[in-house]
Amino acid sequence: MENRLRHYYLTLADIFTIRGKAMETRLRHYLAGIFTMRGKAIETKLVRYFIVAAGLFAIILLMALTACSYAPTTTPTPTAQYTITTMTKADVGDYLVDAQGMTLYYFTRDSAGKSSATAQVIANWPIFYAASIVVPSNLDVGDFGTITGFEGQMQTTYKGWPLYYYIKDVASGDTVGQGVGGVWYVVSPVTTPPAQ
Repeated sequence: MENRLRHYYLTLADIFTIRGKAMETRLRHYLAGIFTMRGKAIETKLVRYFIVAAGLFAIILLMALTACSYAPTTTPTPTAQYTITTMTKADVGDYLVDAQGMTLYYFTRDSAGKSSATAQVIANWPIFYAASIVVPSNLDVGDFGTITGFEGQMQTTYKGWPLYYYIKDVASGDTVGQGVGGVWYVVSPVTTPPAQ
């Protein structure tokens, strides 16, 4: 009797062992199939997302390039470089300056078309000369001319009066020379030449 029971026990054990292995194998195949399908699905979704993103990027890039191609191009207008222009101060009004803003003066001992400056004068009041005259609309280029001044040097004139700098003017707009010796004055478009 005991031997029979043992035989039945071993038989059942073998059956459950075999079935257990079979079930394990089936479960493994089943799970592998699920993960494989999910992996493929995820991969497919990723590919689709990549394609959509690439398409959107291409559209945005095309729109940007199109906008650039139709953007109006403007050529900057060059700023006129005046050889002579004007500045204003409360105490002297409007007065002539060169392209760098340095003040121009006239000498009351000169006369229209003639300079009476000596070497001592020129040492402190250098001659102003511009080969070409470009002025803003508030000045008349016809009011400017050229004479042969001190020691044959070319000198620009305004309404016939020779033009000079002053060596003590060091910055744009300085008018240190105004009224020096009672004979040197800034050149006003309104009051120059002086009344004779």
